Amino acid sequence: MTPPAGQNPLDQLKAIHTPADVSAWPLAWGWWALIAVVLIILISAVIIWRKHHRFTSARREALTLLASTDTQVSTAPANINGILKRVSRHYDEKAMASSRSGEQWQHYLTTALPEKERASFTAGFSPVNSNMYRPQGVTPEQAEAMKSAALLWVRKARIYTFSLRSSVKESARNV
Repeated sequence: MTPPAGQNPLDQLKAIHTPADVSAWPLAWGWWALIAVVLIILISAVIIWRKHHRFTSARREALTLLASTDTQVSTAPANINGILKRVSRHYDEKAMASSRSGEQWQHYLTTALPEKERASFTAGFSPVNSNMYRPQGVTPEQAEAMKSAALLWVRKARIYTFSLRSSVKESARNV
């Protein structure tokens, strides 16, 4: 077909139209799978962090209580001992730690520590533990040594079981 003599064939051409841009939506199934995996990992991490934070709340609260304990008062050893009993009962209910006293109590606390920390703990805790309820009491230096030993125990004790109790104060009601 030949065009009529008066017409230019280029006049019949239309403007070039570019195709529409490729859209990112809807995503391919691989991207959805990746998003799902990332969300599962993030949610799991948050859940694990919250459980760990709740689990260690008693330990943090005990450290705060021990730090605020005044070793100059005569009741300091009993207060420190009570804090240790609450923490041990919070984390290890089956051990019946609150019913132990004297050498049994010290042995329980010592065995919960790593081997390298045991001598340091025993040096600070043993003199006070044996003289706690005697009429002459303990000296402020001995009470300070017990406080240091208790802080060491709360920081370093190996605690393996999870407990859903929210704080040391809650378990203190049962002591």
